[in-house]
Amino acid sequence: NLDVERIKLDELKRGSRPEEIAVSRAKFSSAESSLLDAQNNLADKLRDSYTKSDDAVRNKIDQFFYDTRSAYPRLSSALSVDASLRQSLESDRLAVEKLLTSWKSSLDTLSVQGLPDIYLSEAKKNLSAASTFLDKAALAVNSASSNANLSQATLDGWRVDSASARANVNTAISNLSSAEEKLRTAESNLLIAKRELELKESGASPEEILAEEAKVKSARAVVDGKRAEFAKTFLVAPIVGIVSKQDGKVGEIVSANDAIVSIISTANFEIESNVPEADI
Repeated sequence: NLDVERIKLDELKRGSRPEEIAVSRAKFSSAESSLLDAQNNLADKLRDSYTKSDDAVRNKIDQFFYDTRSAYPRLSSALSVDASLRQSLESDRLAVEKLLTSWKSSLDTLSVQGLPDIYLSEAKKNLSAASTFLDKAALAVNSASSNANLSQATLDGWRVDSASARANVNTAISNLSSAEEKLRTAESNLLIAKRELELKESGASPEEILAEEAKVKSARAVVDGKRAEFAKTFLVAPIVGIVSKQDGKVGEIVSANDAIVSIISTANFEIESNVPEADI
């Protein structure tokens, strides 16, 4: 563990290897490309949303409208529908015409790089308005019946085109939502790749190095503690000498303070003694 922490500390002090930085740069470049693809995809879906809405309203639904580009669009008199629904459809058709005209002008200024959210919110609002209008138009043709001024074949054709118009706009809504999700993911991935590259290039912070140094000290303290425990498994004589007695054997149990080993020192001793003169 101590060796591992030392290696980590050395790596932090050394910083990222050139190979690691190169990998991070490659990831960042790939994230940039993915973001550009997502931006192009969203721009395509924004234009496609307008195209589908324009086709749905001006080609398919306008078959049973008159004077759609004027200030007073009129629903075909051949359709026998409720007066309130007729009035609502004619009012909505005027609003949708203004919406499509404004939408087209806005998309003419669309730029892929740095797509502002205003284009996206505008498209969502316009698609919602177009979808509501198409739902009312579908209700009108589906509730109508053939008469002297409207053959069944024509009515059936209007119904088919009305259903197709609604399906196309719903597809545009789904495609736009998927494109937005792809863009958000690409933006997030680019931000992460950028931060990773910055971390690789800047190396470890002083705080990280200090933290790792603390781990090394902690691991070293554990090693010292284990060495101290291991040292307690030995009986070490306080002097250099020769073992002259060993009563204790491995596996025996002895009482405290029992002398089980005796040592004779190999050093030379000088003995000072008082001897009576008579004995001398």
